[in-house]
Amino acid sequence: MRESSDPYMGPGGALINRLGITDPDKLKVAEQDAAHFRMAMLRESPIKGNYDLKHLQETHRYIFQDVYPWAGEIRTVGMSKPPSEFARPEYIETEANKLFKQLAAEKHLKGLHSEQFVDRAAFFFVEVNAVHAFREGNGRCQQAFFEQLSRDAGRPLDFSKVQRDTMILGATLAHNKGHEFFKPIIESALREGNRQRDAGFSR
Repeated sequence: MRESSDPYMGPGGALINRLGITDPDKLKVAEQDAAHFRMAMLRESPIKGNYDLKHLQETHRYIFQDVYPWAGEIRTVGMSKPPSEFARPEYIETEANKLFKQLAAEKHLKGLHSEQFVDRAAFFFVEVNAVHAFREGNGRCQQAFFEQLSRDAGRPLDFSKVQRDTMILGATLAHNKGHEFFKPIIESALREGNRQRDAGFSR
């Protein structure tokens, strides 16, 4: 997952963090709790932005601000999760900017019927994941980012009911075999998002 020389790694095998935790397992628990809290807050008060790289960075910074001093910063090391290889650090900004320019050209997925939305949301989610802009927390950042984008597009997604292992498996398959493998996850999150919206209308 990381190169032999990793400036993000602290003593004890844990990522450098604001909490002074050196045990990776304890850090994982603390990070999950903090991120869960911040993601819930984001659903209530989304970050204003243009759905570009800066917006993605601000989302990451907000979610992980309590844990990592480098939250929101583009990673400077190569990363892989076999069999997946992610963008090299020197290409992250260029690749991300091209991708978000394409997203803007597609009107941030507004005006699409359900099947079109599922297909394009899956495509962009998988491509943003392939860039993998941050040292840690890419998946949760993307979930928050795409939940906000989808609400603005009128087709709200809710990834909170999708199992983490399912997300990881879907992202891995899609990264190596094509975004079609991520469409079932988008469909599931879309159903959950619509349930949330309908519940709000019924109150």
